[in-house]
Amino acid sequence: MKIEKNLELTIDFDKLFGIEASKIGVAVSGGGDSIALLLLIYKWAQVTKKTILVATVNHNLKPTAKDEANEVSQFCSKLDIQHSVLTWENWNKKGNVQAAARRARYQLLTNWAIENDISFVALGHNRDDVVENFFIRLSRGSGVDGLSQMLPSFKLDNVIYLRPLIDTSREELRAFLNITKTTWIEDPSNDDTKFHRIRVRKSLSLLDQMGVNVQSVVTASKNLREARQALDVYTGVVANECVTFKDGDIVFHVPLLLKHPIEIQRRLLLKAILFLTKSEFGPRSSELSNLLTALLKYKPHTLKGFYFFPVGKQMRMSREYKAIEHYVTKPNNVWDHRWFVKGPPLSNCCIRPLGEKALSGFTNWKSFGIPKYALISSPAVWIGNNLEVALFLESDDLWELSSITKEKDFFECD
Repeated sequence: MKIEKNLELTIDFDKLFGIEASKIGVAVSGGGDSIALLLLIYKWAQVTKKTILVATVNHNLKPTAKDEANEVSQFCSKLDIQHSVLTWENWNKKGNVQAAARRARYQLLTNWAIENDISFVALGHNRDDVVENFFIRLSRGSGVDGLSQMLPSFKLDNVIYLRPLIDTSREELRAFLNITKTTWIEDPSNDDTKFHRIRVRKSLSLLDQMGVNVQSVVTASKNLREARQALDVYTGVVANECVTFKDGDIVFHVPLLLKHPIEIQRRLLLKAILFLTKSEFGPRSSELSNLLTALLKYKPHTLKGFYFFPVGKQMRMSREYKAIEHYVTKPNNVWDHRWFVKGPPLSNCCIRPLGEKALSGFTNWKSFGIPKYALISSPAVWIGNNLEVALFLESDDLWELSSITKEKDFFECD
């Protein structure tokens, strides 16, 4: 497939990806935005000699999902681009399906990027998405974070996600596709007003009548993002004052935390949760408020897979055992985003949490000065149901536990 070189729509991919990146991942659904993104990156990669890899996530939520993924595969084949279909198969059909699908999508993409040694993954979000998100969040009563413009980039497990089209309109992208005579998949749900986003999209034409245009919304969203960044800097300063790390856990000095505004207190708790889960998305504002109330009263609380419990005038944040009870990896892999367990490469062992039953076999565990809640959720080496090594409590020449958590990143103020 030949792509025209002289097009008005250009993106500075050199600045976005840097000259060092040799492999670029692109998430492509087959819709107009992601297809346009792929073609733009392809045109740039032809000149810069970069390698492009494409992934399509099949959520298995609609009958046409497999066919759409196959269409993307055929499109990539014409461009001689390696394409992978990442299938979501383990949804428990509980909770909000869209939120679950979003989490699964990023987890699948992150795993794919790591397996293929990809440092950057490009996403197709555009300026229209920024505007739509603003009004969706406004209707939900969101604050500064919700109304601020989505970040141009973010990181998950050392994979950097970029949104190169965030300042480009959907209309410009469609014009680009028409110029290049490129077809794309038009999702029928894009006209279904039972979806909140579609109702918002169809109502945007009324903005001009109210004296509000798209650019003014984008500007307001950017201004709120700058305000958010200022609050984040303040939160980083408070983190240096109120937080310490211990045995992979985060410990909050509550009296020092209480000296600061409630908004900063909430932000620090959110920062801690996102940092240890390596996630872009945290709990709702109401959930953070409940957690803050528990901290103020020194009462135990669970949230997002973490257990917060009092230790003197401090509150310690440990992994909740139930949240990772079935989390299993092989040796020489990252475990629970926080630990790397090095061991014999041909071992038939697995790494999973220690658990309370196994901990009871160590009569001297209190002498280590590590709380019970932290120990039961700590990594241990198992063969079947037999405990081999409790990595927090035992030393072994064959096994080495190291933290991959870069604490200095947590305390950075920018």
